[in-house]
Amino acid sequence: MISPLVNEIHIVVDTENENLANLLVKNGIKITACPESRHGLGSSLACGIRATSQADGWIIFLGDMPFIKQTTIKNVLNALKKGHKIVTPIYNGHRGHPVGFDKSLYKQLINLSGDTGGKNIIQNNLDKTHPIIVDDPGIIQDIDSVEDLSFYYNNARFD
Repeated sequence: MISPLVNEIHIVVDTENENLANLLVKNGIKITACPESRHGLGSSLACGIRATSQADGWIIFLGDMPFIKQTTIKNVLNALKKGHKIVTPIYNGHRGHPVGFDKSLYKQLINLSGDTGGKNIIQNNLDKTHPIIVDDPGIIQDIDSVEDLSFYYNNARFD
């Protein structure tokens, strides 16, 4: 077990990013090299889901969201274990990440493409979506620039 929360961490990387792939493998992380990743988030997600088809479900993290609390991950995982099909954390009325998907959504997930992630799957399955309220601003804080990193690092609580 690589994490106290999940059995496997699997990261999708662009086939052209050998340095990142080598670093991850060196640190015991399973990777999927995905040539389609340059087409966008949806293509990357589909690639990763296909590579882990044996899983009972997936908790999808985005690489630019480093401040998610461990308690949020536990809450998403526990909701999936209770049988919810899609689990979305909510902070101050805003849906964020990580999002949990049950194995029953496998076919929809592997058909993602382009730059659209799981948002359409959630919208098309609102009756299967279980929102959980969390006290975690990290679910909506993404790092797109050095300024973002500096701001969030200086203002975040690390639990």
